[in-house]
Amino acid sequence: MLIYAHLHNTSGSQDRHLPLTQGVIPVEPVLSRLARCLNRPMLILEMPGLAEIRESLSLLQRILQRVTSLG
Repeated sequence: MLIYAHLHNTSGSQDRHLPLTQGVIPVEPVLSRLARCLNRPMLILEMPGLAEIRESLSLLQRILQRVTSLG
């Protein structure tokens, strides 16, 4: 059972806590999988600033809405 996940992207060489829209991790498959967890874990955006959090939140909302509407 997954309780929570700290979300951010990375450059691949440093743990820079990049927005979800940047970096090397393809976040859509990861978020889609998290959205299908039965217990709905808490998702925590872990970035250095509010601008990065807003950018990531927008993407997170779009992906989660798409995944949950598919059933």
